[in-house]
Amino acid sequence: MKYILLLLLVPFLVLSQTDAQKEAIKNRDKYLFGTTRLQKNFVKTIPFEYGVNEEIVVPVQIGGEIYHFLFDTGATTIVSQEIKDKLELHELFSNEMVDGSGQIEQMPVYILDKLAFSDIEFKDVAVIASDFKKFGSLFCEKIDGLLGTNIMRTCHWKIDYKNRQLIMSDKKIKPSKNFYPIDFKEGFSGSPLLTVYMGGYSVIMLMDTGYNGGFSIPDSLFFKSEKLRSLPYNKGYGNSTITLYNAKPRQKYLAAIDSVYIENKRHLVKNGIADIDEGETFLIGNDIFEGFGEVILDWDKKRIYLPETVVEEDDKYNTFGFGPAYDDGTITIALVWEGSSAFTQGLEVGDVVISINGTDCQNIDRKKWCALVGLIKNKETKTLPVTIKKKDGTEKGYILKRGNLFE
Repeated sequence: MKYILLLLLVPFLVLSQTDAQKEAIKNRDKYLFGTTRLQKNFVKTIPFEYGVNEEIVVPVQIGGEIYHFLFDTGATTIVSQEIKDKLELHELFSNEMVDGSGQIEQMPVYILDKLAFSDIEFKDVAVIASDFKKFGSLFCEKIDGLLGTNIMRTCHWKIDYKNRQLIMSDKKIKPSKNFYPIDFKEGFSGSPLLTVYMGGYSVIMLMDTGYNGGFSIPDSLFFKSEKLRSLPYNKGYGNSTITLYNAKPRQKYLAAIDSVYIENKRHLVKNGIADIDEGETFLIGNDIFEGFGEVILDWDKKRIYLPETVVEEDDKYNTFGFGPAYDDGTITIALVWEGSSAFTQGLEVGDVVISINGTDCQNIDRKKWCALVGLIKNKETKTLPVTIKKKDGTEKGYILKRGNLFE
């Protein structure tokens, strides 16, 4: 199970007023799409780290220093507040931005003179600045920013999940014979939008490698659709997502989907699990593309290429039924699913975790926290002893059992 889902989605928002639309498009074309690549005739292979929560982390060079960025097809480029302050970036303009939870805020936009990925330099990179300290509850290392679509659309890419590497080139990356093309449209900030068929609906889904789940469907559609509501679904409470703006704990849902097809009616996924979330955006994340093993992105022809295979998502939600969160040495219960072992034994959002499997979790460091996340996610771990401190200060031990939320 995904204990904390990473959802970072920051497209420039086109406003409904005509004048605001024109201004947003003008700023996008001049600044966001004004990023240029300085080198030619290259093919680069860049290893990436695939974190315990299945996020793609790559090294980026800014001002002679190396930083860790998330490779995110669902966002424009973002830097930490520390980078923005160190480089003394000046605001160009501000625009309304929407994150993956649907929250909207007015955000300033800056220009970064240069950014290098591998040894390929990008000039005049429009960036947003954000406080990345709050993402410490997810990552096993410090994350300094997002490598977004205003950089990606200047190159050709292959994401090789099997070998944990990115291939970047200024020339087309030729797909193998067993790959097939899928046309996409660009979202306002350049993110790939794919036509997907599920539950009797044709929907536009954003390819979001900043989202480590499989599918995400807006709750506004799910509960209005008789066809979708008829799917098996499970309810929980808490916060399973981390977004650019702070999302609050709320009712959460998971739905089991028999089959999902892409535009040309080829099978995409069988027995998939979808997160039912607030907001209006449909997402496809790393959980699906990792199942294919490889994906090629071609912004020139506006196509992605996927292997001829079917992703089987069976057994994805065999879980103890809770999602932990880590903050400054303390682990808490962030999410509980109804019907699970955690739920039936009385774990609640906000409970403090004293120990897991005999490991003391008080003042725990990030390395031990990440090892525990790996233990919890490992399907070979069938039972899990935990000690919990309840809100009234009492401590109690539990033996949690792994189970399927949809059985």
